[in-house]
Amino acid sequence: MSGVPWCEIRLDPAAGEAVLRTEYRFPEPDIARLRNIVFSAAVEDGRELALISASVDENIHSVYGLLTTIADGLQDQGLDLATAVAVAVEEYRDVMAQRVGLSEQVEVGLFGELLFLRHLISKVGAAAAVGSWLGPLSEEHDFVLPNLHVEVKTTVSERRRHMISGLFQLVPLGNAQLSLMSIQVTRATPDSGQMLPSLIAEVRTLLGPYGPDFEVKLRRQGWEPGDADLFRTTWILRTPPQAYQVDEDFPAMTQDRVAAVVPNIALVSDVTYRVDVTDLQPEPLPSPYDGFDTSEGIGAA
Repeated sequence: MSGVPWCEIRLDPAAGEAVLRTEYRFPEPDIARLRNIVFSAAVEDGRELALISASVDENIHSVYGLLTTIADGLQDQGLDLATAVAVAVEEYRDVMAQRVGLSEQVEVGLFGELLFLRHLISKVGAAAAVGSWLGPLSEEHDFVLPNLHVEVKTTVSERRRHMISGLFQLVPLGNAQLSLMSIQVTRATPDSGQMLPSLIAEVRTLLGPYGPDFEVKLRRQGWEPGDADLFRTTWILRTPPQAYQVDEDFPAMTQDRVAAVVPNIALVSDVTYRVDVTDLQPEPLPSPYDGFDTSEGIGAA
C-alpha cells in the first residue's frame, strides 16, 4: 500500500467505545499493557484493517482526541501505525494509564492465600471461608478462624524462607493459636500447574453467592479483572505446604522481644525480616482445618 492511509473514527455509545479504523500496516502498536485502549486486526471485503478501540466511559472528549491524534499522525505526518499510536498515547498518557499488574512477590503471595482459601471452602464452607480471609482488610493475620489464626507465606525459593512485615505480624492474639502456613511454589508448564487468573476463577465459582465479598477483597489486594491477561506464569507446588505453630520457641521478632534489647523501641518503625522455617518441625493445623498438606487438586512438582 502507498499514499495517505484512509482513516475513520466511529463512536459506539452502546458499546461504550470509540473505534479508529484504518489500513493495516506493520509494525503493530505495542499497547497490551495500557488501560482503555485495544488494538486488533480484521479483514473486511478482502481488505486488512487495523482497529484501535478506546473506552469512552465519561471521558469521550479525551478519547476522541486520542484517536484523532493517531489519525493525524498517520495522514499528516506520514507516521507508521506503531509510531502514531505511541505519540498519541504519550500525549494522552493520563487517559491511557499503564497496566502494571502485580509484582511477582504480590502475585505469588495472593496465589498462596487463594490456595488456602480454596482448602477452607472445602472444610468449613464458602461463607465461613471467605469471611475468615481478613488479610486484604489490613488485619494482623491473613485468616482468622475460631481458635485459630493463620498467616500464609508463599515463596519461590528452594528453602522455606519467608518475609515478615513488622513486629506484630507473628504475635498470637487472645487465646487463638497462631500458625504460619509455609507454601513453596515454582514455575511449571501450562498443562501441569495453574495461573493466577484460573485460580481466581475457580475460587469465585466455589464461593457462589459469596462472590461479591471475594471480589472486594481481591481488589484490596491490588487485583484488577482487566489485567488478567498480564499474568501468564503457571505455578505449581514445589513441596506440600507445611504449618508451623508460632509459640515461644518460634523465631519471631515481636515488640516485646525486641524491646528487651533495644532502647526506645517505640521510635523504631518499618521493620521487616526473613525467617527460614525449613529445619523446624511442622505441626498440622487442628481439625477441621487440617489436610491442606495433602489436599488433592493442588499439585506438586
